[in-house]
Amino acid sequence: MGKAILPLFFFVLCGCSNGQLSQQYTHDYSTNRASVDRENQSGTSYGNANDFQQNHRASSIVSTSPTDNTNDPKYFTLGSTSDHVIKIQGRPSDTSRYPALGYEQWKYGWSTVKISTRNDRVIEWGNKGNLKVQLLPGKNVTDASYFTRESHRDDVLRLQGTPSDISRYPALGYEQWRYGWSVVKISTRNDRVIEWDNKGDLKVQLPPGKNVTNASYFTRGSHKDDVLRLQGTPSDISRYPALGYEQWRYGWSIVKISTRNDRVTEWDNKGNLKVQLPPGKNVTNASYYTRGSYKDDVLRLQGTPSDISRYPALGYEQWRYGWSTVRISTRNDRVIEWNNKGNLKVQLPPGKNVTNAKNITVGLHRDDVLRLQGTPSGISRYPALGYEQLSYNWGNVKISLKTNSVVDWKSIGNATARRDKKPLGRKVKYHAKSGDLTLYYDENQAYCNLFSLDDPQYGTIYGVTEGGVSFFYNKNFKPLNLYAYVDNKHSVHVNSFESSSSSSIQAFSKRLNSMSFSGDISGTAMKMGDMTFYDLLTDDGTYLHGTSIDFDTIAFDDFYTSTGSSISGSRINIGDFTFGDWWSSEGSSISGTSTRIGDMVFHDFYSTDGTSYSGTTMQIGDFSFTDITGW
Repeated sequence: MGKAILPLFFFVLCGCSNGQLSQQYTHDYSTNRASVDRENQSGTSYGNANDFQQNHRASSIVSTSPTDNTNDPKYFTLGSTSDHVIKIQGRPSDTSRYPALGYEQWKYGWSTVKISTRNDRVIEWGNKGNLKVQLLPGKNVTDASYFTRESHRDDVLRLQGTPSDISRYPALGYEQWRYGWSVVKISTRNDRVIEWDNKGDLKVQLPPGKNVTNASYFTRGSHKDDVLRLQGTPSDISRYPALGYEQWRYGWSIVKISTRNDRVTEWDNKGNLKVQLPPGKNVTNASYYTRGSYKDDVLRLQGTPSDISRYPALGYEQWRYGWSTVRISTRNDRVIEWNNKGNLKVQLPPGKNVTNAKNITVGLHRDDVLRLQGTPSGISRYPALGYEQLSYNWGNVKISLKTNSVVDWKSIGNATARRDKKPLGRKVKYHAKSGDLTLYYDENQAYCNLFSLDDPQYGTIYGVTEGGVSFFYNKNFKPLNLYAYVDNKHSVHVNSFESSSSSSIQAFSKRLNSMSFSGDISGTAMKMGDMTFYDLLTDDGTYLHGTSIDFDTIAFDDFYTSTGSSISGSRINIGDFTFGDWWSSEGSSISGTSTRIGDMVFHDFYSTDGTSYSGTTMQIGDFSFTDITGW
């Protein structure tokens, strides 16, 4: 998955609606362009030169622009009139008005110019190389060979020249200047630098201050000046005042600094950070740690984690060792969960509640599960759902938090797949086509894990998916002797309960592997209070699980995949605007805005790899339809 998981996750949040998640997207620019050109609630598009000329003339008549001193005969700039832009660039190939946002957008090929509808002057642009635009420095310049935090924007212009792209975010208090793939954020309050993202072409430095030590490493609680002394100027600085920290990036690595006291709170080390977290006094001589062990014992046995992420609202912080994770309670600094990919020195011995049982059954005590299966590779607690899940290579076991006994278990792959005698316990109310499949939804528009397809040899077949295994039934819902699962290479395997293989089974397996799916994601989203729990499956067989916590104006997202990738981030809601910022464990990130106008939401996001994502979400009743380009 790698960096691909972030755009996928962004797509989930753009399109999710009341538990039903089944979206499609298009790679075809011409199709998207046609949809943009259609008239809709968001604005008006001018289809020909005469329409544009009449509307532009009307707009010029009603404008009350001051005397313009920015009309250089060779270029336009911020504050230039629309007439001057036409004089320099000619008529745009496309014009769209967004009165609710206060601007109209002109297109010149791939480049764009935004004109204020209030005073008919240039406020932003996106130059792909064909705009005759300049932005010259003013009087607030110095002789410094670099700019830094709090440098005036005039110094940035003196050192970097005209930005290729200017985007204003007045609600967030900054405007963003782009130089190639690099970004500089300028405060709209005092015209000074607040953040940057340097891809190698910015003349920027951030020297350390006076709060330095002689330590050979930094750790949790170290002052940011020590980080600067040891690591140098970060390639990227992003501020999240609502979350109480700013994020510094060194290559793919990240350090989070508290905005309250300028000290280190978290990090994600990809190998180039001079960071350590020594154990404290709460250590033992045990050769392993377990649930309830102090974090000091984890540090003694595992060393400094490569990544530390805090989730105070959820009551834990997560430490990463390679692909493995350990979760530590923020209440008592003890181990509560883990996900072991093979490198953790962790064990969970059974307790006293053991019997002579030979198989896992509903009602069996957790101690017997541990006796039979050993230490689970992963433990995940879901207090709101009343259970914890023990994960093993063959499947998982759900344990009641109230009785410590088995409430459910699932087998996957070639393990003992079980046929559900009651395949559908939920009422089906809706259905929708998705490529060669028909998907079925309940009264809440939540996917029922039920699908159907037409097969040449079996006729109409229904499939019920549970725990990663699909069980098949005929058109009368009588069980067939077939079940299927997806391996870690995303290939579908079909087996029979009675026989291991036959020509008909092989043909059906080949059919499933060749089927087309139009959606990226299917699954369920369950809302409980302020939290939404996601259980999703991508069309390449990768699971996406996680939670979102929504506190009116701000929301926090925390997701992970079956490949070991994780995604975290936040969304800030201000009126009809949503400002999002997410990053993955691989080091990639996406940030940008979504703007709601009526039943339409317009998305405009950028990734650290330079890719831009734009598109719309249309809300119709309880369903949403999302189209995103830029994959």
